Amino acid sequence: MNAPFSNEFKNFKDNNNVGLLIRNATEKDIPSILELLYELGRPEPVDNKEVKVFKNKIKDYFSDPTKIILVAETDSGIVGLVSIILLRRLNHAKFEMYIPELVVKEKNRFSVGKKLITKCIEIGKKKSCYIIRLESGNQRKYPAPGERFKVLV
Repeated sequence: MNAPFSNEFKNFKDNNNVGLLIRNATEKDIPSILELLYELGRPEPVDNKEVKVFKNKIKDYFSDPTKIILVAETDSGIVGLVSIILLRRLNHAKFEMYIPELVVKEKNRFSVGKKLITKCIEIGKKKSCYIIRLESGNQRKYPAPGERFKVLV
C-alpha cells in the first residue's frame, strides 16, 4: 500500500492556469485559512484562547503524514483551500480520501473550486484511493450537502 502523504505533493504548482498557484499550506497561511473557514460557516473563536486552539489544529495537519491542506493562491492572495485526510477503513485495503473542507471565495468559486477538486482526484488516483468523500458547507443550501463522487482506479 502506498504511504500517506509524502513530499511528492509538497510543492505542487498549477502552471496550466496562469495566475493561480495550488500549493501546500504553510504556517503563514493560517490567518487566511481561518478566514476561509469562517466564510464556509465554521464556528468562529470566542476568545484569544480559542484562536490559539484553532491555529494549533491547523498546525497539526502540517505534521500529520495522513493529512494535507492545499491552498489556491492568486495575485490577490489565498482564494481557496481544500483539506484532505487519508483514512484507513476496516473493510478496504486502499485508502479513503476524505475532504472535510473545500472552500473558495465566492468570486472565484467555480474556476478555483474545479481546479482544487481536479487536484484531489489526481492525488486520489496516485494514492489508489477507492473513494473520495467530500463534505463541505452542509449548512448551506448550495451546493447540495453530502455530495460524493468515486474515483475509478
